[in-house]
Amino acid sequence: MNLAHSHKARWRLFAMVAALAVAPSAIPASASVRLPAHSPECARWAAARLGTALKSAGISPQAAEIRVVFAADVTDPKLGDLSRRAQSFSTETTGTKVTLDAGGWLGAVYGLDHLIDVVQAARHGASWAEIARHVGNVSRSPFVPIRADNMFLHLVPSNLENIAMWSAYIDMLARNRYDLLDLHGGYDLQTTSFPNLLPLLVHVDAYPQVGNPQIEARNLAALKAIVAYARSRGLRVSLMNYSANNGFGGGPAKDRSVTGVPPDHLADYTTQAVARLVEEIPDLYMIGFRIGESSRPVGFYQEVYPRALALAGRRDLPLYTRTWKTTREGIEQLARGSPAGLAIEIKYNGEQLGLPYQALQGEQYGSYSYQSYLDLPAPYQILWQVRANGTHRFWAWENTAFIRRAVRTFTLGHALGFTLESPMAYFRADPAAYYPSSRDQKIYRWIWEKWWMWFYAWGRLSYNPDLPDSAIVRAFTRHYGSSGPAIYLAMQTAGEIVPFALARGLPATG
Repeated sequence: MNLAHSHKARWRLFAMVAALAVAPSAIPASASVRLPAHSPECARWAAARLGTALKSAGISPQAAEIRVVFAADVTDPKLGDLSRRAQSFSTETTGTKVTLDAGGWLGAVYGLDHLIDVVQAARHGASWAEIARHVGNVSRSPFVPIRADNMFLHLVPSNLENIAMWSAYIDMLARNRYDLLDLHGGYDLQTTSFPNLLPLLVHVDAYPQVGNPQIEARNLAALKAIVAYARSRGLRVSLMNYSANNGFGGGPAKDRSVTGVPPDHLADYTTQAVARLVEEIPDLYMIGFRIGESSRPVGFYQEVYPRALALAGRRDLPLYTRTWKTTREGIEQLARGSPAGLAIEIKYNGEQLGLPYQALQGEQYGSYSYQSYLDLPAPYQILWQVRANGTHRFWAWENTAFIRRAVRTFTLGHALGFTLESPMAYFRADPAAYYPSSRDQKIYRWIWEKWWMWFYAWGRLSYNPDLPDSAIVRAFTRHYGSSGPAIYLAMQTAGEIVPFALARGLPATG
């Protein structure tokens, strides 16, 4: 076998291994739950977790009588399976029989999660008959249909291939009722720059000198695996490329600005690369780009992306972008050229969360404000981009009243919801990057576990802002044991410090 064939075989093998590492596993439905035939993986995963919760409560799963029913038609032409209807559920209890009527496959997951909550809240030793009475007849629908976690794809060092981390991270997001993994990038921590993702993910035959085929194959296989695993847990994935310039990262600093694409061919290269990307990953929920600071004007994207989707036969795929350093006029031009619609991410409060409402208003704040984007009519849909990184990554905090108030503002401007920047969006997941002591490094497998209460509160409260404090206290008790209630109270006080400092002591530009 020659060297070229050897490389191809090796990367085909990597793609297979990566896909198998995160492919939807054959999770049998728990004996306690009757699911319809051909139920999606995420529903079977939730049913299995409910079976585990019953066993932990001392109840035989076979004693429970739970039936899941799906609505016949759950398709929303604008949002697909992230519509409110598809995420809704209701329960009906008759004696010891519980029927869960789900609007869609996510509604089934959240309904089964609700039953898990009831089981975990029951007194130790309670019978299934008692638990069924507590389930009762309830109806739930998400407060906002899109609840996104905003993570970045890192280049140096790469986080794309960390399959174990992504699997655990997606499981955590799914349990906390996020429904979209909003991936932005690429990001190079060494230079704090945002190199072009396309030459790192796909190979364009017409431009053989661009990128490294081995790196492209490896990264594309990993991204495919992440998207597939997310789908198996009920999450969709969107991808926003921050740069359109010739830099592509991934090698020595002196090589990062060279791709071999002449400036007058950049639109053609980008068109073909985007078309190839959406062909390779058909399950993407949205494909996007950053205009401000991307090195190209809005007209570039207006020309390239609709043409790329048409070339790929994917005119059904929505586009999305940010309003940072662009204009409403340009955004409207993009919206008119996007057959499947356009979503825009508006900064919630500049670079830092600070206050639990959209406080930065007026021309003096420029793109840190929502400007005129809330004015109707509008040919686009809104997602509030909550920039919540900053010092939050060092100080774990959760303040229920703050978060409850903030999520209620996510409908402003008829918004679809929000995308919340993770506390470690720009940083490594490895605890060794944070703690010099090997003993301290063993506390967390992944550093985001430190902020478990942050993810829990934002996710659960944005699905149901009326979730009682007692439910969050129980989560603290499950995590910390008998000290949970006291830690929760301490966290509520400590959780006021960072937002207070950001709201009163830092400039809007952060």
